[in-house]
Amino acid sequence: MKVRLTEMQVLRKYSLFLLRFILALLSGFLLTLSYPPSSINWIVWVALIPIFISIHFTKKLEGFISGLITGIVFYSLSFQWVGAFHRFALLFMALASALCFIAIPVLLIQISIKKKGPLIFLVIPSIWIIFEFIKQNWFLSFPFGILGYTQHNWLRFIQIADISGVFGISWLIILVNLLLSKIIVQLFIEKSKSSNFLVIRYVLLICITFLIPLLYGTYKFNTLEYSQENKLKVGFAQTLFHPKKTWEENKDDYMEIIDHNISMLAGLNAKLIIFPELTIDRFLTLDPKIRLKENEEILNWLSLRAKENGVYILFGGLELANTPTEPDKYNSSFLFDYNGDLTAVYRKNILVPFGEKNPFSGLFPGIQDYIIDTTDAINLMPGKTVSIMEIEGSNDLLKFGVLTCFESGFGQLGRIHAENNVNFIVNMTNDYWSLSSVAMKQHLVFSIFRAIEIRKPVLRISNGGYSGYINEFGNFYSKIPIFQQGMMTAGLRLLDDSKPSFYTKYGEWILILNLIPILLYSIFFLCRKLSFLNLITEVIRIRKR
Repeated sequence: MKVRLTEMQVLRKYSLFLLRFILALLSGFLLTLSYPPSSINWIVWVALIPIFISIHFTKKLEGFISGLITGIVFYSLSFQWVGAFHRFALLFMALASALCFIAIPVLLIQISIKKKGPLIFLVIPSIWIIFEFIKQNWFLSFPFGILGYTQHNWLRFIQIADISGVFGISWLIILVNLLLSKIIVQLFIEKSKSSNFLVIRYVLLICITFLIPLLYGTYKFNTLEYSQENKLKVGFAQTLFHPKKTWEENKDDYMEIIDHNISMLAGLNAKLIIFPELTIDRFLTLDPKIRLKENEEILNWLSLRAKENGVYILFGGLELANTPTEPDKYNSSFLFDYNGDLTAVYRKNILVPFGEKNPFSGLFPGIQDYIIDTTDAINLMPGKTVSIMEIEGSNDLLKFGVLTCFESGFGQLGRIHAENNVNFIVNMTNDYWSLSSVAMKQHLVFSIFRAIEIRKPVLRISNGGYSGYINEFGNFYSKIPIFQQGMMTAGLRLLDDSKPSFYTKYGEWILILNLIPILLYSIFFLCRKLSFLNLITEVIRIRKR
């Protein structure tokens, strides 16, 4: 009988292990389905229920492993295009992101989730979004995978991003997952007498969670109005310069394509013509001390094209700037006005880890040398300022800022532009390097949120796609298919209400606010631990007597 009982215990142990493994896998698959390209946005509201239920009844190490499994499945399936950069890139990114930004938060959530009290419903979503913020800004600087972006196609709901930013949407998603998991535990596992009353409270809270953003979105759609006047006609020139074909080998063809786009869009009365990031994949310089082959030829040619067609031309390229030791290299955007004068240059502030900078330069300086030798990576310097560019509109001067490539994934940078009273944002990017429509779609989603957060239109131009116009409500308009060379024009209309959004004024205030319940919970938890230790100490002291 004793042996049979041991066998049953072993069987039960492995059955529970298998169940936890399946639940962790399920959460990873559901998160993948909710994220672009599938974009089944309702799934994310239940995606974490399996793992939340699992960690109700697991030890700390088991919860950590469950979170790691969920993270590996989610990141490796959703972001396979990362592998186009390097054969080890997907493995590194999936493991690092899963470990730091799902496994550790799940471990902290596990410590909290078994506790009772209303503070838990604030603490757990707060833990999650703080780790999302760390992921976006830490050494990986990887804004992909933030849960709030799954709601990009539910425009009425995400209008609240002009208050909370994308992290506020993530906070609501975690709260609903937590409440639903609590309902399931109460009804089907614990089955306590107070279950019905608690379930009613949880259901009401879920209804409020959805109702308030939807009412706010409806209000915004019905109250914000556009000026009837077109302020500016913009021409979008989507190129299709293959990432494996060098500028040197295709210079004449590329310049002919650029020339054709300028002539055609100028003929359609576009006043500003925008080209993608690294349209001129050659080093250019404005420093007379640096002599570069073809530098003056290219700049003079573009200057002449702008003057002859009477248009502004915005394009991306590499830039060299002189320093006492050796020239610094930048990923820059250049603006020529209709007189052919170069009026503004913006140097990319946030560089792509490994692709443009080595995040481990202090610890492992050899890593970047290896990456440069085996990929198309390049060592660049980050820009230190935000350049505000100006252009003459139909009746007045318009100001705009540039977000280069994945800078569109950083709400703080978009907010800095808005604080400088820009009228619109241009997101210049080159997504063709990935040869992936999935990467293009996931990157597009960032700009939708940036437009809503600061209530400014975003003009997105990409080598390969998606290129188009995103209005202040997050609607994306495009006539250019992806993986095709094409052109389109759009008239810029601005909102009559020019007041800065709440997010523009206060930024990521929600992250600071959410530190409060975590701090209170930590103090309460520590006090209970100390009280328990004091009790044990007192018992030992009495026994010694």
